[in-house]
Amino acid sequence: MQLAPQAHSVQPVPEIEIAAPAVAPSTVPPAATARAVTGPTVRKRVEPTYPAELSREGIPGEVVLTFFVGENGQPEDVRIERSTHPAFSKAVMAVVPRWRFDPARAADGSAVRSRMRVPVRFLVND
Repeated sequence: MQLAPQAHSVQPVPEIEIAAPAVAPSTVPPAATARAVTGPTVRKRVEPTYPAELSREGIPGEVVLTFFVGENGQPEDVRIERSTHPAFSKAVMAVVPRWRFDPARAADGSAVRSRMRVPVRFLVND
Protein backbone atom coordinates (compact mmCIF):
# COMPACT_ATOMS: atom_id res chain seq x y z
CA MET A 1 0.00 0.00 0.00
CA GLN A 2 1.29 3.40 -0.97
CA LEU A 3 0.30 6.61 0.75
CA ALA A 4 -0.06 9.80 -1.18
CA PRO A 5 2.01 12.66 0.18
CA GLN A 6 -0.02 15.03 2.27
CA ALA A 7 -0.21 18.63 1.26
CA HIS A 8 0.98 21.02 3.93
CA SER A 9 -0.72 24.35 4.05
CA VAL A 10 1.62 27.30 4.26
CA GLN A 11 0.64 29.68 7.00
CA PRO A 12 1.39 33.37 6.62
CA VAL A 13 4.06 34.66 8.96
CA PRO A 14 2.67 37.22 11.40
CA GLU A 15 4.53 40.44 12.04
CA ILE A 16 3.96 43.00 14.73
CA GLU A 17 5.01 46.57 14.13
CA ILE A 18 5.13 49.05 16.95
CA ALA A 19 5.39 52.51 15.48
CA ALA A 20 7.62 55.10 17.05
CA PRO A 21 5.84 56.65 19.98
CA ALA A 22 4.72 60.21 19.60
CA VAL A 23 4.15 62.73 22.31
CA ALA A 24 0.39 63.14 22.30
CA PRO A 25 -1.50 66.36 22.88
CA SER A 26 -2.03 66.51 26.59
CA THR A 27 -5.23 66.90 28.54
CA VAL A 28 -3.16 67.81 31.59
CA PRO A 29 -3.23 71.52 32.48
CA PRO A 30 -0.42 73.45 30.71
CA ALA A 31 1.38 74.24 33.95
CA ALA A 32 1.87 70.51 34.58
CA THR A 33 3.41 69.75 31.18
CA ALA A 34 5.18 73.00 30.29
CA ARG A 35 8.27 71.83 32.18
CA ALA A 36 9.18 69.08 29.67
CA VAL A 37 11.89 70.03 27.19
CA THR A 38 12.79 66.53 26.00
CA GLY A 39 10.33 63.75 25.29
CA PRO A 40 10.50 60.25 26.72
CA THR A 41 12.49 57.57 24.92
CA VAL A 42 11.87 53.84 24.74
CA ARG A 43 14.15 51.77 26.96
CA LYS A 44 12.33 48.40 26.86
CA ARG A 45 9.32 47.39 24.79
CA VAL A 46 7.90 43.88 24.85
CA GLU A 47 6.05 42.90 21.67
CA PRO A 48 2.54 41.53 22.06
CA THR A 49 1.71 38.03 20.88
CA TYR A 50 -0.28 37.91 17.64
CA PRO A 51 -3.62 36.26 18.55
CA ALA A 52 -3.41 32.75 17.05
CA GLU A 53 -6.89 32.63 15.53
CA LEU A 54 -6.50 36.02 13.85
CA SER A 55 -3.06 35.07 12.57
CA ARG A 56 -4.36 31.77 11.13
CA GLU A 57 -7.16 33.63 9.37
CA GLY A 58 -4.74 36.22 8.01
CA ILE A 59 -6.49 39.10 9.76
CA PRO A 60 -4.33 42.21 10.26
CA GLY A 61 -5.14 44.82 12.86
CA GLU A 62 -4.13 47.88 14.80
CA VAL A 63 -4.40 49.15 18.34
CA VAL A 64 -3.71 52.80 19.15
CA LEU A 65 -2.76 53.45 22.77
CA THR A 66 -2.54 56.65 24.75
CA PHE A 67 -0.85 56.75 28.12
CA PHE A 68 1.38 58.78 30.36
CA VAL A 69 5.03 57.99 30.98
CA GLY A 70 5.56 58.63 34.66
CA GLU A 71 8.60 60.21 36.22
CA ASN A 72 9.74 56.65 36.98
CA GLY A 73 9.59 55.68 33.26
CA GLN A 74 6.59 53.37 33.62
CA PRO A 75 3.36 53.60 31.58
CA GLU A 76 0.44 55.03 33.55
CA ASP A 77 -3.26 55.47 32.77
CA VAL A 78 -3.06 53.28 29.65
CA ARG A 79 -6.10 53.60 27.41
CA ILE A 80 -7.06 52.19 24.05
CA GLU A 81 -7.94 55.02 21.71
CA ARG A 82 -8.86 52.69 18.86
CA SER A 83 -8.69 48.96 18.09
CA THR A 84 -9.73 46.82 15.15
CA HIS A 85 -10.44 43.72 17.29
CA PRO A 86 -10.79 42.99 21.02
CA ALA A 87 -8.21 40.17 20.77
CA PHE A 88 -5.59 42.67 19.55
CA SER A 89 -6.47 44.99 22.45
CA LYS A 90 -6.07 42.16 24.94
CA ALA A 91 -2.68 41.17 23.50
CA VAL A 92 -1.35 44.72 23.69
CA MET A 93 -2.70 45.44 27.16
CA ALA A 94 -1.00 42.27 28.43
CA VAL A 95 2.49 43.61 27.61
CA VAL A 96 2.27 47.39 28.09
CA PRO A 97 2.87 47.17 31.87
CA ARG A 98 6.32 45.70 31.06
CA TRP A 99 7.32 48.60 28.78
CA ARG A 100 9.90 51.02 30.20
CA PHE A 101 10.96 54.48 29.12
CA ASP A 102 13.52 57.08 30.00
CA PRO A 103 11.10 59.81 31.12
CA ALA A 104 10.76 63.25 29.61
CA ARG A 105 13.12 65.78 31.17
CA ALA A 106 12.73 69.38 32.26
CA ALA A 107 15.31 72.06 31.52
CA ASP A 108 16.93 71.35 34.91
CA GLY A 109 17.25 67.63 34.04
CA SER A 110 14.53 66.42 36.38
CA ALA A 111 12.12 63.72 35.18
CA VAL A 112 8.60 64.87 34.31
CA ARG A 113 5.39 63.04 33.42
CA SER A 114 4.44 63.16 29.72
CA ARG A 115 1.72 61.79 27.48
CA MET A 116 2.33 59.31 24.65
CA ARG A 117 0.35 57.95 21.71
CA VAL A 118 1.57 54.64 20.24
CA PRO A 119 0.09 52.69 17.30
CA VAL A 120 0.70 48.92 17.36
CA ARG A 121 0.10 47.17 14.03
CA PHE A 122 -0.44 43.45 13.55
CA LEU A 123 0.52 42.50 9.99
CA VAL A 124 0.40 39.19 8.12
CA ASN A 125 3.21 38.49 5.67
CA ASP A 126 2.53 36.15 2.77
